[in-house]
Order: sequence, then C-alpha cells, then structure tokens
Amino acid sequence: MSNLFGIPNIEGINDFSNKTNISSYTLFKMSSKPDLNYKKVLIPKNLGRGTRVLACPSYKLKAIQAWILRNILDNIQSHRNATAYNGKSLDVNLKGHVGNKFLICIDIVNFFPSTKRERVYDLFKSLGYNEQSAIMLTKFCTFEGGLPQGGVTSPALSNLINKDLDDEISKYCNAKSIAYTRYADDITISSNNKNKLDEALKYIEKVIQGHGYQINRDKTRHLHPGKQRKITGLVYSNDQKVGIGRRKRRILRSKIYNYENKEKFSSESTMIYNQIIGWLSFLKSVDSESYKYLKTYWKTLRNNDLETEVAATKQDK
Repeated sequence: MSNLFGIPNIEGINDFSNKTNISSYTLFKMSSKPDLNYKKVLIPKNLGRGTRVLACPSYKLKAIQAWILRNILDNIQSHRNATAYNGKSLDVNLKGHVGNKFLICIDIVNFFPSTKRERVYDLFKSLGYNEQSAIMLTKFCTFEGGLPQGGVTSPALSNLINKDLDDEISKYCNAKSIAYTRYADDITISSNNKNKLDEALKYIEKVIQGHGYQINRDKTRHLHPGKQRKITGLVYSNDQKVGIGRRKRRILRSKIYNYENKEKFSSESTMIYNQIIGWLSFLKSVDSESYKYLKTYWKTLRNNDLETEVAATKQDK
C-alpha cells in the first residue's frame, strides 16, 4: 500500500489487531455485525424542536474509532472551506463572510446518515488500503448504511468525503465573488449582491443533490442588515463584528451576578461555577470583546464582595 499520506499500512484484520492491541477474534466478531455495537439515544433539539437520534458506539468500538481518527483521518487535510471539526475556532466559519451584507444559510437534511457506507469505503480505498482493510475500516465507522451521528470518526470522515463537494461549490463561488463556508451540515454563502446569491442557491442545491444530499428548504434563511444574522450560534452584527450577541451576553452577565450573590454557597455552586468558566473559555476564542467585558464584570463583583467583608471585619473590631 502507498504511504503518501503518512498513514499506517493495514494489510488485514491480523495486522490491525497488532496495531490496536485488540484480539483478531474481537475485531472479527465486532465487524461481522457492526450495528450491534451501537446504542441509540434520543436527545432534545434546541428550543424544543423535537428530538435527535444519536448512535453511540460501545466502549470498545469507540476505542477503535479513536485509533482510526488519530492515526489515519487526522493526517489527511480537509478542504479549507470546511470549518468544522478540524481544530479551527467556531468564529472562523463566520469571519469568512465579514464585509458582505447579504447571507444565505443552507441546511442539509440528515447529513451524517446520508453520507453513505459506499462513500466511506471509497475514501479508504483512495487512501491506498486494500479491499479487505477498506471494508473492515468502513464497518467500524458506519451504522445502518451511513455515518452514525455520535461516532468518533463521523465528523472527520464527513469532511474528507465531501472534499469534492466543497471544491465544486468553492470554484463556482470564487468565480462569482461569493464567500462560501460549510460547518458540517450548515452551508453559508454571502455577497453584497443579493441577485448573485439567489442564483448561487439554485446551483448549490444541484451540487448537493449530486453528492447524495437534500437541502432542508424550510431551514434555508436569507439574512440581511436590519435582521439578526445568526450563524452556527454566533451573531454577525451590523457593524461587522462577530460574537455571541447582546442577548446572550446579558444572559451570561446575569448568570455571573446570580452566582456571586445567590448561588455561590448552594449545593450546585461547583456545577454553576464550571459552567461559567466553560463559557468564558469558549468566549476567549470566539468573542474576545465579550470575554474581556464579562471577566472584568466578574472581577468587579468579587472585589466588591472583598471590600464588604473587610468593612464588616472593621466594624466588629
């Protein structure tokens, strides 16, 4: 097998067993009926819009997928316009559209399950794996004929498999001076020319269908100045700044206030504290302005608490 990508050779199940330290018998048994290695879990969607089905791999299968991700998939470069799952911060997906007034957000229906087993097999074959190994790796990475939403390898595979889709759309958009990004199943295009975007939408729908997907037309959003332009959880403001938006910032400010004044000594204080720290960590990479504001606000509350405690101590004396 060619090793042009810097990935390990795998000549078959015995070779894979040696590399993963999992017995050939276990690997054979798991790959013979791969769908039995998953548990379906229903999780609620945002704003109570029904539920989403996650196919969660078993502990052993998760370990196998983690090995495949770390040793194979992470070594292959995805398309530059695919902004999810490749170490880029979330704001990169939106910053590519800064300067454009009009945006269209496109949602792909059932993105992971619609990425079929055959395409996963074709990817592993294209990396140089022989038929036996490509079939085995495909079985470990697919569920009910497609990528499992919940699989360790699904995000990386979806990016690599759709390199051609990204390339086709990118070339069209570049020729039309339209910005294009794809964050998993969310495609965003933008321009200062609304008519160009409307034409691009028709073209992109044909490309998406040609790659085995369908657009969810009910979720297609046309965004423009004067209307909140929210994409993948971030807001693109009229002054061309990218962040979490004023509403979310007020909510986080209130959460910090409530923690310092009500919840600091409650039974759930550790959980609430960790939630706030988690949000601040997220903000540091995607919205530095809100991060600095909220960090300063929290520090101010804590200083006030300290001054109150010092004053109370002096009165006691």
